[in-house]
Amino acid sequence: MSTTAARTVSSRLTASHGEERPVGIPHGSEFLTGSLASVPAPRAVVLIANDRGYGRHVPALRALADELRIAGFATLIADVVPAGENCRGRELDAAAARLASARAWLASSKHATLPVVLFGMGAAAPAALLSAAARPGDVAAVVACGPNPDAPGIALGMVSCPALLIAHTGQFGDVASHIRALGRLGGRHDLAVLSEVQDTARSALDIARATVPFLSFVRKEDRRAA
Repeated sequence: MSTTAARTVSSRLTASHGEERPVGIPHGSEFLTGSLASVPAPRAVVLIANDRGYGRHVPALRALADELRIAGFATLIADVVPAGENCRGRELDAAAARLASARAWLASSKHATLPVVLFGMGAAAPAALLSAAARPGDVAAVVACGPNPDAPGIALGMVSCPALLIAHTGQFGDVASHIRALGRLGGRHDLAVLSEVQDTARSALDIARATVPFLSFVRKEDRRAA
């Protein structure tokens, strides 16, 4: 990351609407690492499924979460993809199971009354879609920003909440798989194609700017029944 970009992230984090704190999320006999932050009177909580360990130490991911909090959302970053996994086949099921544990943890937290937005980043993008398909009742929306969103296959037809797919022209340049996923999704859905940039802070802001307008309909009163 460039010095200028680092300063941009630092300044935005300093102005954050919520202080992040590390959390441990029970998953079987283990714990998932994560980071929780709230805001006054949050509209909803965005559960960011991270594909890299210790996401709270990734400046770009923290910048994304910070932008979401500025827009009025509480955020939970959950590390659901261990190093070396690509979220296909059984690995996709395993990542979705970890995300289910994060959702269960939220349901027992002080944010239990809020609508939940699932946000899959990178390799965790298809896991967010699969989780929304497996248990749609308490999901207000799902956002998938990463490659292979069509990996859940026919399960995408069970995604009944609004869904936003975010593709990039570079690293995540498999636009064809995004179009295939759109064709299988149930409910309202949309696709945003962003230009890939080397500046990870700028990329995080671009992702947030594509996401926040899509989530404009989400309000605290809109929580769906589990």
